[in-house]
Amino acid sequence: MQLIKSPTPNVIAELDAAYGEYNSDFVGLLGSDFTESIGMVLLVIAFAVLPLAVLVVFLILSIRAKAPAYKKLFTTIYITAAAELIIFAVVIILLTVFL
Repeated sequence: MQLIKSPTPNVIAELDAAYGEYNSDFVGLLGSDFTESIGMVLLVIAFAVLPLAVLVVFLILSIRAKAPAYKKLFTTIYITAAAELIIFAVVIILLTVFL
């Protein structure tokens, strides 16, 4: 007993036409290429640029800190930023290799 029938070519053509009609008004800033580009830029800023800046700033602060408590705090922060950068790089490499 087959509950789901495979769609006929007519149904597929109608769905493609309806999808094209639905998305026909997305031009300019709402186009998929533009929004994907903006999304990629924001992801790189959030997961690469900001953690790199945090890593550099807190590494310098850790080196210059006089109190041991501040040195431990700053070290923890820059190690966390470095770990996030490593994880981000590994995920990007895996996504480019397997997708």
